[in-house]
Amino acid sequence: MTTDLSEARPAAQDFTELTAMVQARGLLRRRYAHYWTRFALLNAALVAVAVTFFAVGDSWWQLAVAGVLAVVLGQVMFLRHDAAHRQIFRSGRWNDWASLVIANLYAGMSYGWWQHKH
Repeated sequence: MTTDLSEARPAAQDFTELTAMVQARGLLRRRYAHYWTRFALLNAALVAVAVTFFAVGDSWWQLAVAGVLAVVLGQVMFLRHDAAHRQIFRSGRWNDWASLVIANLYAGMSYGWWQHKH
């Protein structure tokens, strides 16, 4: 099977032009305020869930608290996912550090395992 390179080159050129246009409009710029705000709100949500957990005590309402905790931890892992794909900071080292801390400390998921499987 032979591949016609004349078809591949225009597609690559189209992608290069599209990427340049997207970058020129600022659509790929880093949004530090967004991520720091999201991180602060998720920390506040985790504290609120912990306070609610202890306030509710030993009752069936703990199931509702567990559901809320699942949603909050899901959002935490989306934040970690963005860091793992190097979308938050310019520095790869900072993104790795953020992913490691968020995954291991907040959600109890191994960052190394995720890198291997993802």
